[in-house]
Amino acid sequence: MTFNIFIDYLTFKYILYALFRRFNYYITVSQKHTITFLFLSLLSTGFGKFGQNIVQYDDFTWHFIQSKHFDIYYSENGREHAEFTAEEAEIAYLKISDRLNWRLKQRVSIIIYNSHNDFQQTNVIDSYMYEGIGGVTELYKNRVVIPFDASNREFKHVIHHELVHAFINDCVYGGSLRNMLASSVRIQIPMWMNEGLAEYLASGWDTNSEMWIRDMVINGGEFPDINNLNGYMAYRGGQSVWNFITDKWGEESIAEIFYQIKKSNKTVTARVANLGSNNLATDKTVKSTKPWANINGFRSAKFGMTMKEVKKSIRQDFGISDDKITTLIGLSDEEITTINHPTEKTQSLAITIEKLLPDSGKSRVVYVFGYQTKRLIQVNILTGHPVDKKVIAQQVVNSGNLLGNHFFKKRYQEDGLVAHARLSDGSILIFRGKDQKGRMVILRLSNPQSTDENGKDLKISLNLSYIEKPGKPDIYQLREGDF
Repeated sequence: MTFNIFIDYLTFKYILYALFRRFNYYITVSQKHTITFLFLSLLSTGFGKFGQNIVQYDDFTWHFIQSKHFDIYYSENGREHAEFTAEEAEIAYLKISDRLNWRLKQRVSIIIYNSHNDFQQTNVIDSYMYEGIGGVTELYKNRVVIPFDASNREFKHVIHHELVHAFINDCVYGGSLRNMLASSVRIQIPMWMNEGLAEYLASGWDTNSEMWIRDMVINGGEFPDINNLNGYMAYRGGQSVWNFITDKWGEESIAEIFYQIKKSNKTVTARVANLGSNNLATDKTVKSTKPWANINGFRSAKFGMTMKEVKKSIRQDFGISDDKITTLIGLSDEEITTINHPTEKTQSLAITIEKLLPDSGKSRVVYVFGYQTKRLIQVNILTGHPVDKKVIAQQVVNSGNLLGNHFFKKRYQEDGLVAHARLSDGSILIFRGKDQKGRMVILRLSNPQSTDENGKDLKISLNLSYIEKPGKPDIYQLREGDF
């Protein structure tokens, strides 16, 4: 009896292995946040792990509610979480279905646990749920399983993330393992594409991901190529790839990519390389859909204005009273200061503003007037050290990310366009671009090395400049032949 069971067990393992090789399916697993379990309902029976059995010590009484597209199951004291899930799931449905150009063919079940301890007792997935796993989407019945970990913000993120997987399962694999096998689906979706898209559609391209990738590029050595975005890099790296794709070809490219994947029924290794083909809008066509940047000054202070006109704009933009407009130097931060440049012979008005950007601390805004024209030719904005010595480095970096994302939404001349470049002095050129008239915006983050091993004395500054004529500035210059 025991021998026969052992033989059957080996036979079962062999069948599963053969199926796995035949369909060449990619099981995406991560130790952070959420994971997608594909084939797991079968594989866990054949490839269980010793010492990691699921202990079910609670008896759950289950209830459920329904939304338009989802069945939400919850246990005792979980009604509030279920109602929150129903609302967020329908919001996610509208966004994901629009991006993938797909409507779910069948309802999706979402099972909510009140805590991670409860989540670890789940029998929906026959595998132990480690700490750090924020949710699961399994292919066997295309069910989503999520614990509530005391944060509505994180709970919302996981709901949106996991429903992306549910959509992909429904769209690409027919919504269940049985349909996948019946349809002889042979598609291999890389982990970076699956998890990266889930992160991108759940949170877009946020400042945390921006900082994570930037830190990886600057301090982590060589950034892995797209085929090696595995583990946690599949989440952040994949998210950055989708951000690049949608920024370059538009968000409609997401649906086109998955349409081509389904149509070909083959591995997607070369799919992204073909984004510029006739199946998608060309780079030139998509660029034309972005509005041109219009770099004409800062707020209501426009290039070509006189000093008197700019002072009026400052009063309008920042609510500074007439009695605080002065040409003296060394007055309080809220007052306008006049500065004379010793070599360029330009004159400037400077003012310090509190919270020009959210949580940015103080910023110094300097309006520069030309040597000959006496009109506004440049605006410089300095945030961080030394304007505000109390602001922490992360606040300055967040401000840089916010501004960088803002500039990326517009169209610029290709000549001189730079993004996220490391300069020789160690600073980062977050963005540089010119509008149709050649006027330039430059955003640079200085990052001097800390003398403290904990980095507590790190003095970061963010420099933003709007320049009317970067190639021919109106400054004093020695003429050829004078000396």
